[in-house]
Amino acid sequence: MESNLLICEQFTIVGQLTQIENSSPESTRQAISAAWGNFFTNNLLTKIPNQVNPGVIYGIYTNYKSDFHGPYDLIIGSPVTVVDQVPAGLVSLTVRASKYKVFTAKGPMPMALAQTWNDIWNSGLKRAYQVDFEVYDHRYQQPTPEVDVYISIP
Repeated sequence: MESNLLICEQFTIVGQLTQIENSSPESTRQAISAAWGNFFTNNLLTKIPNQVNPGVIYGIYTNYKSDFHGPYDLIIGSPVTVVDQVPAGLVSLTVRASKYKVFTAKGPMPMALAQTWNDIWNSGLKRAYQVDFEVYDHRYQQPTPEVDVYISIP
């Protein structure tokens, strides 16, 4: 599994917050799927003002209670240039500059992304469990989709 080391600058995201209990693999998959479904069904991306790159979506994993086995928060949204006001039902989060290992999921989604996460969980990578995120940019729309997964490291 290939990865790159990257220092990400601070950024702010506005998006939909979902608390994931992570009580079982199946319930976690269902909760994440429901969160994404709600985001798209309610066209929440169109409600986020001041997007840095309009149409680019981030899936942010944060507020880990322990590690990837425990509860955490999922924020689905887009980075913004400024937070004048946060639309009703959405939240803002400023992600501090940090070090990340970046992995790229390539292939049919969501299977390729699930496999990338599985590889990360089984890799023994020392994680910071601060803020991890997925980036869905123009490459997600290619014939062979790609999604970058950023894992915070100490």
